[in-house]
Amino acid sequence: RPPGSGNKSGGTAARTGKEKTAHKLDLSSLTGLFVGVHVIAAGATGVPEVAIDMAEGDTFMKSAQNVMRHYSVESSQKTIDWLAFGGTCCMIYGTRFGAYMLRKRSEKQEQVKPMATVYQMPSRQNAPQSPAQSAPQPQQMETHVQVEFESEAD
Repeated sequence: RPPGSGNKSGGTAARTGKEKTAHKLDLSSLTGLFVGVHVIAAGATGVPEVAIDMAEGDTFMKSAQNVMRHYSVESSQKTIDWLAFGGTCCMIYGTRFGAYMLRKRSEKQEQVKPMATVYQMPSRQNAPQSPAQSAPQPQQMETHVQVEFESEAD
């Protein structure tokens, strides 16, 4: 065997020219996404302690990367970049959509509710039996009733 081709005693495999080399992946885009998710979660839950800053996010991602190198987790920079792009789109447009839905719900609740006015009419009396008796003058009885209609939330 040629030198370096591996042998039974050395335990190294023969080189084929297609060995996988460890590339250090750039996780900075995921760091921003990770921090953004925490900021959104803090705002949505009303718990500001959930938010982290970029320094904490960077420290977390570096630690995660150090742990990942001990496992056979394979990913390309292209995959990481696509994940970061998709997450960024969700953060940008998802928060805008959420704000839009809150505004529409608020506007729907603030709409003027229809009011109904109810008038009570006097009861009709029988016609007078004699011309001497005049029909009593109807009394105007007016009762205002405010009715609010509630609609079901969509």
